[in-house]
Amino acid sequence: MLDQSKTYAYDSRKINAGDAFICLPKGEVYIEEALMKGATEVIHLDRQAFALNANAYFSDPTKRVKLVGITGTNGKTSVATFTEQLLKKMGHKVLVIGTINSQLTTPESWDILKKIKDHVDNGGTHVVLEVSSHGIDQSRVFGFDFDVKCLTNITQDHLDYHKTFEHYQQTKLHFMEAYPGHSVFTDDVTLIDPVEIPQLKGSFHIKNVSSALAICKLLGEDSNTLMPYLSQLVAPKGRFESVDAGQSFGVIVDFAHTPDALEHVCRDALNMVSGNKDRLRLVFGCGGDRDQDKRSKMGAVADTYCGHVYLTADNSRSEPTLDIIQDIKSGMSESAIEMIAPNRKDAIGSAIAHAKPNDVILIAGKGHETMQHCNGFSYVFNDYDMAFSEIIRRHKFQVDQQWVLNQPDANADVLFISKKMMPLLKITYSQFKRAIPTPSNAKIKDYLAKLNGPKIIVFENNRRCSIADTFLRLLNDLGGGVEFSFNEKESLEHNLVGLTLIEQTEHPIVIRINPNDVGSIQKVMDIISPNHVMVGDIYDNHGFIEPTVSKAIASSGKENSTIWIHQQMVDIIDQLPPDAINHQQVSAPSWMEYIQTLIESVLHALDLPLDQSRDIILRQLIAMGWVTKVNLKNIGAALYVMDWTQDLEDAKQKMSFFQQNSDCIVHHVITTNQSQLLTDELSRRHQHVNPQVIIINNNDGMKNKASSIKDAMLSHEKAVHILWKSPSDSLGLLEDVG
Repeated sequence: MLDQSKTYAYDSRKINAGDAFICLPKGEVYIEEALMKGATEVIHLDRQAFALNANAYFSDPTKRVKLVGITGTNGKTSVATFTEQLLKKMGHKVLVIGTINSQLTTPESWDILKKIKDHVDNGGTHVVLEVSSHGIDQSRVFGFDFDVKCLTNITQDHLDYHKTFEHYQQTKLHFMEAYPGHSVFTDDVTLIDPVEIPQLKGSFHIKNVSSALAICKLLGEDSNTLMPYLSQLVAPKGRFESVDAGQSFGVIVDFAHTPDALEHVCRDALNMVSGNKDRLRLVFGCGGDRDQDKRSKMGAVADTYCGHVYLTADNSRSEPTLDIIQDIKSGMSESAIEMIAPNRKDAIGSAIAHAKPNDVILIAGKGHETMQHCNGFSYVFNDYDMAFSEIIRRHKFQVDQQWVLNQPDANADVLFISKKMMPLLKITYSQFKRAIPTPSNAKIKDYLAKLNGPKIIVFENNRRCSIADTFLRLLNDLGGGVEFSFNEKESLEHNLVGLTLIEQTEHPIVIRINPNDVGSIQKVMDIISPNHVMVGDIYDNHGFIEPTVSKAIASSGKENSTIWIHQQMVDIIDQLPPDAINHQQVSAPSWMEYIQTLIESVLHALDLPLDQSRDIILRQLIAMGWVTKVNLKNIGAALYVMDWTQDLEDAKQKMSFFQQNSDCIVHHVITTNQSQLLTDELSRRHQHVNPQVIIINNNDGMKNKASSIKDAMLSHEKAVHILWKSPSDSLGLLEDVG
């Protein structure tokens, strides 16, 4: 047995001087690296011996807690999450180890046992462990003392590893039959009544919650005490999770990545549209380097249930995405395929752009995952964040009712009619759901004053890095916000009367206005009487603010309104009157920092929590495509990818962010018709720090472009590398870099 007075590591990369290196089967190639890092000895162990030794080294921690093991193809995470929530309701201290919080569904035995020991040492009483077929086959839970085991189901998955379904099935059953503890088989449990869990969408949750309830009973909990808590259960992230940004259609994100799981969620989504396939849009792909046989089967499922299918990437790994999509297509009819998009963002964006009221979009395969893995590189990507960002960006969230002013339009819900037009429009009243006299400005002001939620105007040009989009994303996580966007194609009067369709709410009301098109900013401020005004990106492409706009904002202070502006907006600041006490200047060295500081300041003023604000803001900026951080295989330097257009102000905002956070920067610029503007600006901004600016010929092939980037990154490993590309350039060129 291992000596508890010594320290050990089974990963050669984590060896510290004086450690002993545990060499697992096929780990002999890492012995030299371990010794070079200071390992004092090498111990050879097979996986079962490794698990038993780890158990003894950590003083048998599985015997000192109530241990639940959950295996199965689908539903492991949901059952584990529901079990955790119920046990916590009963006052227990619970640790969950699985897909949501671990790189591997079932980590190595050493890592699991270390976590359980720490949990016990800190007063922990229960552990819920997701047990994968890989974990069983590789003895990662060998010798564990389970109190309860649960098998959710067995359907096709991981045949790339197990080779046959029979071997995969037997691996799962071996866990249920050979390991200690009571057994729960989901197919045999008594199902709860769906009315007990009205908050959980998806029929599969009935079985998952029923299984969690059965597990808790076997752990000694009283069923009558547990039942009232069922209505308080929350589904785990990415498990039939709704994306609600105020849009008129449904968006569901789910982890389904097997034929059986996809069929279940498609069936539930189809029920949401009353069985009408034409109203169900599915975005999905299949993982690379995994079971290829399931791809056509998942295509067949999509074909059966969905009228519009968007085929895209889902962790393609070392395989070309289009080859994977071709495998999926072999199980489908061409008529169901709405779009083939190797870029998952494009697929999600297209589905949202084409969605009609009361449609449902199902985005399947990645669920809670936050990374997209491609051949040689990976980057941050989350389906929920991307869907929310696309809904906001494409203005799919406007006030529920569509209205017109003095113009008969059969497609409108509401007709506002001025007195002088009433005699002419009497015959058209019947075609509208509502016909309302046009309110005066005084009545609009009075109506808005009665809304309980704080009113926030955001002045911006609806481009680049949107403060309104980012603020709405944050409000969504904090409980909700109401958005109203001025229509630049309509009159000021039209937009102002539309504000009277906002229903009573306690949530903040965000009113987005392009100050270049609004006409009278002073009139808008007087009627709306906002609590806060956030001045966002109102610059033109060359970094200037329209003089009339800067003058109007400078003179628009209201007694009860706080106007937040960037300290560098000198066009506005120079025109402020001496007594402009309501204008708050936010100091920030870059535009991204301004957004973060500004939003935090407003949240603080609204008495809303700030804890997770920076993390959510960064996720939104990534989802908006402001920057893409790429991790390249076998290259240690960081690479940030930026889309470059002729918009020089956009480039300046991005440059300033990296300039404040990086001492050594290397710019890679793929040439375009406008790239000289960019390279001139790079040289001007960095004239005192001597940056590297590497020009990449756009006429070169993908491999030559990639070779240029790779050579520079290897030569400057401690630098921050920025790749400036056109929006049409694919991230696929990075496959040859990694």
